[in-house]
Amino acid sequence: MPRRIITVLWLFACFFGITAAAETGFIPSMPTWQDIAFPAFGGFSPDPLETEPAAPPATPAARNVPEPYTKEEFPEWMRDLWRGGVIYIGSLPFTYFFTLEGFDIYRYASGGFDPTLAPWPFRTASEITYDEGDRFWIIGITLTASLLTAAADYLLGVIFDRGESP
Repeated sequence: MPRRIITVLWLFACFFGITAAAETGFIPSMPTWQDIAFPAFGGFSPDPLETEPAAPPATPAARNVPEPYTKEEFPEWMRDLWRGGVIYIGSLPFTYFFTLEGFDIYRYASGGFDPTLAPWPFRTASEITYDEGDRFWIIGITLTASLLTAAADYLLGVIFDRGESP
């Protein structure tokens, strides 16, 4: 079994090493891995040593430089929804961590301060497992706390007009 894994890894390394050499121009006639994997989207690429780079366009408009979004491009509700989603997803790791800590402290206190149930920084080497009901509550509290965080941000933004100056 390990010989098969080593052989497969060696073949992949050889294949990608040869195609990397072809992409750098060391082996000009060798097709790249994109040409092999996607022949319908371009076939074999030309020799990189024979092609000349295209001259850059003279004006910024010709280069298709992206412009920043303006406030008029999206309605206010869409910006609020986007911000709420970002805050909801961004707060998930923090609310998960604090939920686990709160759950561990609750279990430690309700278990009569048993040293084997101590919360994370003070835990012994033994691992504490969570049953199905515990996991359900932890995930539910985490998702609810993240939703409340996003709702609090929205309400504070409405109350304080999203930081607009007078």
